[in-house]
Amino acid sequence: MARKNDFVSYLKAKLYLQAIFTVLTFIPIAVVIAITGKLDMLLISSLLLFNLGANPFLVMMLALLNDGRIGLNESTFMNYQGVKGSQFIMGLLFVVIPLGLYKLLEFLAGDTAGKIVIAGIGLAFLLSHPWWLRNVIAVLFSARKYKLMEGFRKLSN
Repeated sequence: MARKNDFVSYLKAKLYLQAIFTVLTFIPIAVVIAITGKLDMLLISSLLLFNLGANPFLVMMLALLNDGRIGLNESTFMNYQGVKGSQFIMGLLFVVIPLGLYKLLEFLAGDTAGKIVIAGIGLAFLLSHPWWLRNVIAVLFSARKYKLMEGFRKLSN
């Protein structure tokens, strides 16, 4: 907050770090699925594209809305200060949104259409990430920056 760094570059670094971890977790899963053959590799690949494209923006948007206070002098072990219900809902949204969309499209237009739409949404977010970061996330952060910093101030006794 106090440094004169380019905030959009910082957001890109966060996005790329999340993408690296997503791909690193996808590789062993893909190997196991390819060996066992129990799941469709096209479905898993389309979910990877969705997780690379849409989920980072969902995480960033929900992080912007979290203004919970954090006691900086407290221990980090079993410390749930600043944790709100939105963070628990976020984990649920990562599963419900793509699965619900896929099942709806599978019911309406078939299995392949559901996979293509899921992958298309992820690819659209992935290709347009500079615009989203610059025009949505950075703008909302600038508008809420002081509200977010209140969560890091010392709690009154």
